Amino acid sequence: MVFQCSPVLVTMAKVHVNNVRVQNNPTAFLEKFEFEITFECLEDLPEDLEWKIIYVGSAESEEFDQVRDKTDLQANKTFLNALSEY
Repeated sequence: MVFQCSPVLVTMAKVHVNNVRVQNNPTAFLEKFEFEITFECLEDLPEDLEWKIIYVGSAESEEFDQVRDKTDLQANKTFLNALSEY
């Protein structure tokens, strides 16, 4: 028996999210979200990273999703970093 295998192209992520920690949990309903996100860039990136906090209103459709906050982070070098967003 002979098995033929075609080459497999494996693409790995350039950014690994290591940890997401909610800073103010629990909190009052009207308070802002506070997160600490630890991530690692494995190679230089040609563009900034855009982080979004999205409220998923329904698992069935993106129609009800709400972008609650977003921020851009310059990430043109390989690094391990932590981002605190309020």
